[in-house]
Amino acid sequence: MTGTGTPGEFSWQLIGGSVRPVTSGTVAPADALVSATEYDPSAGGPAVQLVYRPADPSVSTSLDGSLTLTTPQAASYVVTVPPVLSAPGIWSQLGVRFVLMRNASFAPNPIVALPGESAYLVREYGLPILYQNPEWTVLLVPSPSV
Repeated sequence: MTGTGTPGEFSWQLIGGSVRPVTSGTVAPADALVSATEYDPSAGGPAVQLVYRPADPSVSTSLDGSLTLTTPQAASYVVTVPPVLSAPGIWSQLGVRFVLMRNASFAPNPIVALPGESAYLVREYGLPILYQNPEWTVLLVPSPSV
């Protein structure tokens, strides 16, 4: 975590990765921000500790506050948000023909590998495994039906 110098604000930068998206956070009220950890995948990723206190604890039954996260370098490929987001619909819209998965036996870190994801894609969407070795699994996405 990097302090921004402004109360209630923090930023995360990935430690030890080749891709370094920065995510900034703003907490309101500012004094609710107690701490934030580094974005270190080996330690389980980032975390923020917030403590919200009511103005009058003897009568308040609700807490007001907010946490806003912003990642300026992130990209959205969705032009308009449809009422239902489905994997086959997204694959079709983006022209995806293959899904490349890193196997958990090669990359045991859950941030890099998603254990069981290939089997899930086969089971849920009927994607056939086109190629597999100890490092990678390649699944074929069927052509969109016209």
